[in-house]
Amino acid sequence: MSIMKIIILMHVLSADCPNCPRDADPVEFQKAAEFYSVPADLLVIWAYFESSLDSTKVGRLGEVGLFQVHGVLRHKCEEAGLSPLGVQCGAMLIAMNTYDCGGLWAGVNKYASGKCKGTPSSRRKIRYRLLKLEKWRLNQ
Repeated sequence: MSIMKIIILMHVLSADCPNCPRDADPVEFQKAAEFYSVPADLLVIWAYFESSLDSTKVGRLGEVGLFQVHGVLRHKCEEAGLSPLGVQCGAMLIAMNTYDCGGLWAGVNKYASGKCKGTPSSRRKIRYRLLKLEKWRLNQ
């Protein structure tokens, strides 16, 4: 995916929240996507729904960064020498889960719920995000 398409997607998503702080770098999304073989547009959509593309966001349960990682997942990123705040961390975790679970759908389910088959709640959340992604892809 080109940098321009990543920028456009980030802009389209951000239209819903014009005053939200954003420091996500489109180049980092492209690099992470290429390195971890995860679609760049999926990473952008995921980071948008997790943090509104704000790497400084901290969640109620102590989740941090663009992908709102915490606990064991945060430690996995730190052990790999990655900042838990950034795109590389989220891409690595999605790639690891995709490999562990045998596919992207199951991988993002594990990311959201800790289980490859997910939970009813996580499956609804993921279905919504992936529908947004498909809508984006169809309009390109």
